[in-house]
Amino acid sequence: MYHIVFRYRMLVNVVGLGESAKSWNGEGFSIGVNDAFRFRPTNYLMVINAPNKFNAERLKIITESKPEKFIAHNYGWQKWFPDMEYIVPVSFTSAMIKDKVYCSRTSPFAAMSYAYNMGAKEIVLWGVDFKTHKYFYPGSGDLRAEMGAYSCFIEALTARGCNVYQGVEGSELKLPVYAK
Repeated sequence: MYHIVFRYRMLVNVVGLGESAKSWNGEGFSIGVNDAFRFRPTNYLMVINAPNKFNAERLKIITESKPEKFIAHNYGWQKWFPDMEYIVPVSFTSAMIKDKVYCSRTSPFAAMSYAYNMGAKEIVLWGVDFKTHKYFYPGSGDLRAEMGAYSCFIEALTARGCNVYQGVEGSELKLPVYAK
């Protein structure tokens, strides 16, 4: 399920939809989420919502995307991606079991978990800013809860030898910026 030959030092770029996604230059192995192809193509695309949860513009971007692998938790995507990989994300608590795809309330969380299961030793987050999100924005209770989940998960990843960075300054996560 997660087998890949890493060409990029076991580094995975996770591309979300925040402003800093525009700063990713497209280099290295990548997992985009939802309509991340609006910025540039990613190797894999993970969608953690049913097709009917996206407006027409976003759905068009997703369905016209051509990733090497499409990953989703909803079989409704098979209409466009017949070879999709079906996953069953589980909520992250504090225990971590290899080969489970963990989720929280935002898609990059599951993409980070998938990257770890693939063998990533470094994960760089692009567009995981939480500055302009509809629900998870500075000062919101939703953001505080999500930051707690990310913090706990990143701590668990770090304890297992996988470091997480942000691609550029500006994320509410306040992670170190990745240096090549």
